[in-house]
Amino acid sequence: MGSKGKEGRSSIILFANIILSLAVILFGVTMIIYVYREYGDVSSQSPYAMFMLMIGFTLIFFAGQALYNMVRFGLEVGIPQLSIITVVKCYSCGLTSERKFQNGDYVNKVVGKCEKCAGVKYISNIYAEEPKKKRF
Repeated sequence: MGSKGKEGRSSIILFANIILSLAVILFGVTMIIYVYREYGDVSSQSPYAMFMLMIGFTLIFFAGQALYNMVRFGLEVGIPQLSIITVVKCYSCGLTSERKFQNGDYVNKVVGKCEKCAGVKYISNIYAEEPKKKRF
């Protein structure tokens, strides 16, 4: 399977996890609202109300933390911006230079005269480079 399929699948998984975390946060908020509507003053009522409040706040905290990490790492991992490089070479002397890709570039395209020997320069290679990864 190509890298395009893996990137698409990982973005779907990331999206599903974000939706799940939001649903858990919503459930925690619903629990807290239910307790306050049902029991009013929680401190003087049943331990059941305190337990539900603790569960609600815990759900919100952990789901919020998971959501934050997923969004942060999902944006960092993302799709890398590739830098496309064109290699220009001289037929006569073999002088090689690199430049950024320009629209219309293709391999074996004649691009001018060599600065060193006045021979014909052509595009010998076109490749993509990934940007250097940042360390945490």
